[in-house]
Amino acid sequence: MTTEKQFRPYAPPANVLAVLERFRSRNLPETVNADFLQASGVPKGTVSRTMQALEFLELIDEAGAPTDKLKALVRSNEEEYRNLLEQVVRNAYREDFLRIDPSQNLQPAILNAFHRYEPASQQKRMITLFLQLCHEAGITVLDTPRQRRMQRAGPSRAMPKRPKKVKAQTADTADLAQRLLGGQHTPSGTTVFGVTDEDLLRLSEEDFKEVWAALGKITRALAQAKAKHNEGHEQS
Repeated sequence: MTTEKQFRPYAPPANVLAVLERFRSRNLPETVNADFLQASGVPKGTVSRTMQALEFLELIDEAGAPTDKLKALVRSNEEEYRNLLEQVVRNAYREDFLRIDPSQNLQPAILNAFHRYEPASQQKRMITLFLQLCHEAGITVLDTPRQRRMQRAGPSRAMPKRPKKVKAQTADTADLAQRLLGGQHTPSGTTVFGVTDEDLLRLSEEDFKEVWAALGKITRALAQAKAKHNEGHEQS
């Protein structure tokens, strides 16, 4: 496995955090391997990256055996867990913490610091994992990336589809829907119904689909109501 200074892990944060949760809720295996990770819900395609992340954090050794650091995390209570995880993260990324401060630096500055790591095509994912681990460990993060839920393998694990509606709990979605309906224009950037390109790119794929599905229904209902009104006006 690559453990050189030019490497930083880039596994999906949701996968790594799900495995940590399983470590703490189940008996710790003698060896952490692909079967264990897949049983924890890690998709087959990201098993190797998740193993790399656990080894980089020094939670398992090269043979997959749990280290003393991992055993301490498993035995800890909630408060101890955060403190121990912070130590794990700060130790693993000690060279990076000398150059950057997650509580002060935005992602572009962190990307500049991670520019030395390979593969270059995965640097943004390296940063996402780094910042999510910091957040999980209670380290203040100024610019926390959006956390994606883990996509579990197998049809039996598929999540049920939710009703298509604009979700009130997502501020970006609610704000976008309001501006689309109201036609308010923003001061900068290209606009579509009063929404900038930046607004649209900020939304997750799920939020984007829900907003446009809901607005399509509303727009059609308004058109139907307007047609009825005009028809009644003509008859009178």
